[in-house]
Amino acid sequence: MSIWEIKKETADLKLMSEILNIDEITAQILVNRGIRTKNTAIKFLNPKLEFQNDEGTMKDMKKAAELLKKYIKDGKKIVIYGDYDVDGVTSTVILYKTIKNFGGEVSYYIPIREEDGYGLNKSSIASLREKGAEVIIACDNGTSAVEEIEYAKSLGVSVVIIDHHELEIAEDEAIFPNADAFVNPKRPDCEYPFKLMCAGGLCFKFAKYFHKYMKTEFSLHDELLVMAALATFCDIVDLFDENRVFAKNGLDILNSNKQINRGLYALIKERNISDKEITEFHIGFIIGPCINATGRLEQAERAVELLLTESDERAEELAVHLVELNEERKLLTNVETDKVMNALKEAPLDKVIVFYDDEIHESIAGIIAGRVKERMYRPTFVLTSNGDAAKGSGRSIEGYNMQRELCECADILERFGGHPMAAGLTILPENIDELRNRLNKNCLLTGDDFTEKILIDHKLDISDITFRLAKNIDIMAPFGKGNRQPFFVTYSLKVLSVKAIEAKNTVIFTLSDMDEKKRIKAVLFENVDVLKEKLLGIFDTYDTQKVLAGILRHTTLCMDAVYNIDINEYNGDVSVQMKIKDYNVYSQ
Repeated sequence: MSIWEIKKETADLKLMSEILNIDEITAQILVNRGIRTKNTAIKFLNPKLEFQNDEGTMKDMKKAAELLKKYIKDGKKIVIYGDYDVDGVTSTVILYKTIKNFGGEVSYYIPIREEDGYGLNKSSIASLREKGAEVIIACDNGTSAVEEIEYAKSLGVSVVIIDHHELEIAEDEAIFPNADAFVNPKRPDCEYPFKLMCAGGLCFKFAKYFHKYMKTEFSLHDELLVMAALATFCDIVDLFDENRVFAKNGLDILNSNKQINRGLYALIKERNISDKEITEFHIGFIIGPCINATGRLEQAERAVELLLTESDERAEELAVHLVELNEERKLLTNVETDKVMNALKEAPLDKVIVFYDDEIHESIAGIIAGRVKERMYRPTFVLTSNGDAAKGSGRSIEGYNMQRELCECADILERFGGHPMAAGLTILPENIDELRNRLNKNCLLTGDDFTEKILIDHKLDISDITFRLAKNIDIMAPFGKGNRQPFFVTYSLKVLSVKAIEAKNTVIFTLSDMDEKKRIKAVLFENVDVLKEKLLGIFDTYDTQKVLAGILRHTTLCMDAVYNIDINEYNGDVSVQMKIKDYNVYSQ
């Protein structure tokens, strides 16, 4: 069971609810997210496109536009050099469509994960130059490619960077790549007020600025904003300020016109969600993984082609292939995760898990690290073989800065990078044990640090869970990093029925208050086995089986639950339900 912590910031909730026409519970949720003023709340609840910052104030934005105008006018051969995840793919699409729209001679190149690694590399640059490339526009990469950019320029290739990654620091000074234009709001000399966009968001801002600079109507606005929204959700950036503007408006546009991009619509149809309202869930867990699967198991250029094609037949063909690849990726991930978990059970549990297996597919190391981290709640690195070196990814927990800890081991690493919650690294196999020892020796986490903490927005009685509350909460969507879906807690719930659907690893409860005055449905996804273990601590095996089969046998089973509030639609019936995150069951 996780640690439950009720977060309750103080404010005049009655006044907020009156001004904003919301209930006090929703007002409390806003306050818990640091939203206290009228203007901030209005912008959050209604994130209009006009709330964007002026992209012209971003360092090198005008310079990049001037250069691109000249490149197009001079007929330069431009190559967009992207990346193999959703952010890199959509950034490439945004820039390609923009340049093509102005008559530029443009193509694209996406590195192959296992051959090229991340970002610009000299071999690819040389190959592109041999094929006639005169300009490289690096998107979602390039910030740390100092040597590679110098190499490109030595070959006579101009380089423009549009990126969002952190700059490398040496002796307390940022290391700048010597690009012809370098657009990155995280560069220390950039005064642009919002620093947390993904590359897709930045490329959209550049496209918007370039149309303005060229004094031309931005006819691609809606389609490219949808691309920026996909990137914003899938790159897991904080969903506030301009990111919230992209996410909310991009979703609205997509739902009003699912055919705005031929390839995206083909993928939506192939995933059988064309008749549904597309939400952040569908983007993050259904659409995004299919796009990512190409970069993991094949070449991400297929995903770019899908989002650029003008052929319905080709779009359908590519969409089918992407879905098949994702199914293959899911199966591979499940098998490899189980193998890692079984191996970890045989060894003492470290504070920081560093797992090496040369048979793990490099492309899914990060996903496996994330799953192990979720199950074990420990910082986790998963490494596999990459030629003469080992390469892999890490995923962290709250309170453990993965990037900083790797900096302390830089002398035994070939390459590394990332941020506090995730990182990638390359290391010689003979140094893996030393890395494991150092990370664990330096780790200051203890006790409760290794138990997940759930921040709860409000304690509710079952009578508080209403359609109005659910609708008010829905105004705060889309949810994600920086705007998590609200959690609530209710104690002393009476369990009236239990239905375990083991084939779907799902449990459906009927709950009520102790007086049985109000009933509500609650759903628990996954962990049927965990519920079974908890019930065996209360009942014998026979009664536990009866409970899971929906027969309570006159027991007084109770529950405390942490949950989200959800509106469920099924066969025309609409109801409010609890979606359980964590719980405690007991008998009275």
